[in-house]
Amino acid sequence: MSDRAARPRAVVAVVTLILGVVLLLTTARATEFDSSTVATSLSSKPTPAIVLEPATGIPHILYANQTTVYHARMAGGTWLYEVVSTSRNSGSRILWAVSPTGRLAAGFFNLNSRFVCSVSDGDGWVEDTSLVDATSCTGCLQWLAFDPVSNEPCVAYATALAGGGVVVRYAWRQGGVWSVSDVDSTGVLAGYALSLAVDDLGRPSVAYTSSGGDSLLVASRESASEPFTREVAAAGWAYYAVSVAAAPGSGAPRVAYFVWDTTEFVGYAARAAGTGVWTDQLVDPEFFYFGRPVSLALDPDGNPTIAYTREVSILAAPASARGRTPRSADPSALEGGGTSGWVEIASRTGGEGTGPFQIEGVPIHDLGSGPQALAVRPTGQVRLAVRHPDVGPPYTVLFVESLEGLGAPPPAAGALALAAPAPNPGRGDQAVRVSFVLPRDERAALELLDLEGRRVAHLPARSYHAGANTPQWSPGPLPAGLYWLRLRTASGLSATRKWVVLR
Repeated sequence: MSDRAARPRAVVAVVTLILGVVLLLTTARATEFDSSTVATSLSSKPTPAIVLEPATGIPHILYANQTTVYHARMAGGTWLYEVVSTSRNSGSRILWAVSPTGRLAAGFFNLNSRFVCSVSDGDGWVEDTSLVDATSCTGCLQWLAFDPVSNEPCVAYATALAGGGVVVRYAWRQGGVWSVSDVDSTGVLAGYALSLAVDDLGRPSVAYTSSGGDSLLVASRESASEPFTREVAAAGWAYYAVSVAAAPGSGAPRVAYFVWDTTEFVGYAARAAGTGVWTDQLVDPEFFYFGRPVSLALDPDGNPTIAYTREVSILAAPASARGRTPRSADPSALEGGGTSGWVEIASRTGGEGTGPFQIEGVPIHDLGSGPQALAVRPTGQVRLAVRHPDVGPPYTVLFVESLEGLGAPPPAAGALALAAPAPNPGRGDQAVRVSFVLPRDERAALELLDLEGRRVAHLPARSYHAGANTPQWSPGPLPAGLYWLRLRTASGLSATRKWVVLR
């Protein structure tokens, strides 16, 4: 890279970092998560993927063990299982899609290096291996979706050409027959940077990287008779993970991505409906686990939620910064083992625009190498399919869900509410911002408890007004670890939130 090119990137990197710190200081939120075990003792990396039934929100999870692909669905609080296929190539990523009618589709490469599109209407799985064009590049990228108009599967993929080079293509099925159209013949960057979304009218949008890797492109078309039109959604960095979604109603594409360049960060790009103008926004400036995906989902109002994996367990992170442990760190020192262990979930409300993202974390889990690990219910609750640990075998597939909706409205008048301290994670020797809502004017005190319930810091009771209060507090110095922040009022009300402290 030339000095001329490096200087602007360095400036942007500094600005990005400053903006990110500001966002993290001002946008922490309290959301509780829970998890349940879907499958255990898997001898190969399962790469789980998740979809929700459109009408009911019931979760379906797809995962694999060696050559067998499994489908698990939740029914009455119990997971029910069936075998999708016993012929998966053990190195193949699993793709997953659901139609508006609840029809399911799975995609993967089989032992004969043929691309398999397996579809179920609830009475068994029917395999289709006739998309021969997608078999010439077993290690290349694919993404599976449903056309809501035809109720048939469609696939975006990058495939190698016989004479050299790579082409991006889009295939859709009608009456059991696949049709194929070129999206871009200029090539894509190898890695995880390819994604497909289909809007309510059946119009596809394919997100991918340019041949040089320094531009994030989105190609779309209005109908099957028209060629794909390419747009630059973002540029100037090296893009290594991409996930695209179509906004409800307008179909305008939204893209979440990870950058690995002079700095590392997660970003979000959106095209305004009707104008064609792209806006590019920082989501999180801190270190991402290279080689892991970014997963994007939109709620019915078009509000984005993005999931991505940190490199290490946050509870074992050193003093430098969250997630910046060197790759040579001893995995045995990390809680739960492995070299990852922290899934971040970033979300915001407001549909279009560039409002700040609010970030919550789910500890000791990993999105794995599959990009379809996130789903969002219409009411805003997040659903994740994750694997644990990162090193193995054996591996475990977990189902993680938020117990309240991200982006939920503020509590109603008369309710007590306590947010997680900001920043979260924070430093034990620095001031922390505590936000809470009181139903009436009264005195309240704050306590910080360790995992054994011992009080390690205390902000004595003082008078607060009804509604929102945000006192500043310096409870440290504190050793790294997990703590509980407890709010107590003179009238006997109380609330508790988790707080992670870095050394």
